[in-house]
Amino acid sequence: MIVVKDKTPGRVIEFDEQIVLVISAAEFEAIKACLEIGQQCDEPDLASTISGLLRDIGREA
Repeated sequence: MIVVKDKTPGRVIEFDEQIVLVISAAEFEAIKACLEIGQQCDEPDLASTISGLLRDIGREA
């Protein structure tokens, strides 16, 4: 399971692997909006967003 959350407690989005991303509230809302039921999302754009977040976190770690 991938857990994507911002620095605000209780805001979590779950995916299918075992990765945790700590992101900004704005990034969280953008991803959440992309995944909301009934809303279309361009998968390559979502993948790029998540890949970019992973790269950014990797640089900070």
